[in-house]
Amino acid sequence: MFQDCTLRTLNQTFNKGNIMYLFFRLILPISWLVFSGFNTLHPMYISLGLIDFNPKTQSLDITFKVFTDDLQDAVRKASSRDDLFIGYEDEIPAVDSLINVYFNDQVAFEVPDLSVNGMSYLGKEIELDVTWCYFQVQGIPDFTELQATCKLFTEMFATQTTIMHVKKNGKEKTMMFNKSRTEQELKFK
Repeated sequence: MFQDCTLRTLNQTFNKGNIMYLFFRLILPISWLVFSGFNTLHPMYISLGLIDFNPKTQSLDITFKVFTDDLQDAVRKASSRDDLFIGYEDEIPAVDSLINVYFNDQVAFEVPDLSVNGMSYLGKEIELDVTWCYFQVQGIPDFTELQATCKLFTEMFATQTTIMHVKKNGKEKTMMFNKSRTEQELKFK
């Protein structure tokens, strides 16, 4: 019904021949929304984490999707290295180990009554202005509770948010982290 009403309104607009009305009310606002995103860097500071529990390997398989410039700035600041360029031909060989150190300083997982080692860095992929970072935490048997700490980029951006989706046995739960909320806990039954 809503779709019919919208189509009827558009048809009436075209039938009236009121092209200026159509331009200012429909085409111009849509164009502005579409093209304004290309003129700014990324005004929102959001990162995404995907954590998948693998019962066969007893591990957490972790993927982070972050903006490359944010990652580069954060690792530069943490390591005091100005010669750090992620994803460029002149990328220094130490980049991967510096990324590993930064993430392990900023992100941690705990399972009650279990000693959990830090994340093992598996590598990265760069896609335009985004870097995918891959990690694994081994030695995690089946669990009912997962505690996470995440402070990614909060030392640089007051509005930074990291959203983590955790999958376990076909169920997915989500945690959201920011500067004032760096610790979360999920319970699985």
